[in-house]
Amino acid sequence: ESRDAYLARGVAYSEAGDVARAVQDLSRALEFKPGDAEALLTRATVFRRMAQHDKAIADLSTLIQGTPAEALPYLLRAASWTALGEHAKALADRSEVIRLQPDNTDAYISRGGSYHALGMHKQGVADRSRAIEMNPKSADAWFARGHGYFLMGDYQAAAQDLEAGLRLKPSEAEAVQLLERARRALAPPPPAPARAAVVGAAPAPAEPVDLKPVPAQPKPAAAVSPPPPVPAPPSAAPAAARATPARLFAVQVGAFADRGRAEQ
Repeated sequence: ESRDAYLARGVAYSEAGDVARAVQDLSRALEFKPGDAEALLTRATVFRRMAQHDKAIADLSTLIQGTPAEALPYLLRAASWTALGEHAKALADRSEVIRLQPDNTDAYISRGGSYHALGMHKQGVADRSRAIEMNPKSADAWFARGHGYFLMGDYQAAAQDLEAGLRLKPSEAEAVQLLERARRALAPPPPAPARAAVVGAAPAPAEPVDLKPVPAQPKPAAAVSPPPPVPAPPSAAPAAARATPARLFAVQVGAFADRGRAEQ
């Protein structure tokens, strides 16, 4: 048994995806040589793959204490801080990377992400602009600044940066989706449709009805009809006319075959 044997097998398990055995062997290697940089870095990487970021941060912090001039542990720890939502700590680690490696384009891109996560959008766009100046052919730098502009609500600048990035890297699906969102935000709103009567629509609300009781009105006095006029006494008429009432003529008319005689 030796540190080298456990370390080698731990690295092999890590590359094979057997994270549990990798952690076990790397931990055994660290028992032989506490603070071993290779074992710590490898185990921290495995912990990050397992989403055990607290353990990864612990290993990387130990590694940073032993090798403070190395940029990689800061980058990895910043990524774990970000996964835990500790954006201010991630910003500090990425700033340290830039101090150690001022020409590190990825460090400017990632630090811009920390600024954006903290709501410091101008600083985030400035970092990503710096990355574009350093490497104009970096599609990731264009995508990153386009995303920053989108967060600021500058959809025109976002669309321009995303289009520039897609010319360099056309297969980036997330950039395509973000570009579509920026273009939709830039499109003018459709005109409001004319209001039209809708069949079956509920009628307009009626005027409120006064539900107070109506006081009873006194009934008017009944109109008194004048008495019927008294018919004047008939004048004297021939006896024959009085003997034959008018209602009998209807019976007599039917007895005439000649209509002219009946009318007479």
